[in-house]
Amino acid sequence: LAPVGHLEYTHGRLTAPANHGIEGICHVDGVMILATELVEEQQDRRWAPVGMFDPKIQTWTAHRVALSSDTGKLAAIDCRMRDGVIEVLAVERHYGVSRLIRFSIPQGPEGQWIEPIVAADLARLVIPLPNFEGLAWLEDGSAALLTDNQHRGAVREPSRIYVIPPSAMQ
Repeated sequence: LAPVGHLEYTHGRLTAPANHGIEGICHVDGVMILATELVEEQQDRRWAPVGMFDPKIQTWTAHRVALSSDTGKLAAIDCRMRDGVIEVLAVERHYGVSRLIRFSIPQGPEGQWIEPIVAADLARLVIPLPNFEGLAWLEDGSAALLTDNQHRGAVREPSRIYVIPPSAMQ
């Protein structure tokens, strides 16, 4: 197998510290959307870089999405095309914080600042709060979430799948 492209953090004028990098990827309409767990502080807010990569023409488009908490980072994403717009559902999490956020990838030039909505506060829905790592946005609008059962090399419990129904999301 050969790679289809390269992710250059320098494209967004960023550097990735040790053990902080790509956390999610989804594909829609021939384009790949990538989320990192990197965080920038600008305009008195916390922002996460989100990249769009078109492997056919080898081009990157970088944007930033606002984070909804004081400590969360992007952990998983899924996307879909709806009425010609790429919609993204993402997990924003850190210890004690776990939210599903939803946003649209803007058309046009790169460098846009994206305002998400909090689709669900998972810390209120799932107690005790696990570490969500995987996400699938299902056709009926629900979200399937996979837990990570390891922390610093120790297995704490089995991995689990949770389904958040559309009625529990905005």
